[in-house]
Amino acid sequence: MSEKEKILVVDEKGIRYLTTTNLTVFQILQLQKTLQTRILHRKTRIQDLAIQANRAEKELINAQNELQKLLTPQVKDYIKVELEKRQRAFEEAQQLLCEYIGEEQYQLLQSKGYLKTTQNNMVYKLDKNGNLYRKESKEYKKLCVIRPQYLPLPDFIISLLTTLREKPQTFKHHARR
Repeated sequence: MSEKEKILVVDEKGIRYLTTTNLTVFQILQLQKTLQTRILHRKTRIQDLAIQANRAEKELINAQNELQKLLTPQVKDYIKVELEKRQRAFEEAQQLLCEYIGEEQYQLLQSKGYLKTTQNNMVYKLDKNGNLYRKESKEYKKLCVIRPQYLPLPDFIISLLTTLREKPQTFKHHARR
């Protein structure tokens, strides 16, 4: 059996009772086993963390090396040229859109943010972000149209308007929300 003893302690940590217990042989063996298991788990965890830290350090070095390659003047020049090409394509597409729908409709799209058109007795609304809506009853339902990422927005709007005029049955499904 274990004996318990209370001791009053007054120090910088405060005033408290400490309880001491004399351990039995069984309790000592049990405590040894528990501590050995805890030590083994902690050592394993430390090894796992060291492996993870080593992996993370290698990944960090790789990322830093890749970033250095992407910050070279050659890459910066490439980005500059590509952005200029994209800007020119966008400006040309804007001009083409203006010519395609007319100056008045283009100004309406720019100011109101949308165009309305009627095809096959259906009213459609096309916003300046390339979203197409069809009027059903009293509200507009967004239609399922996926814009290719490589296509400048004005070109996409032209393709929507052309398809709407030529094949309005293409837009028979609306988006689910």
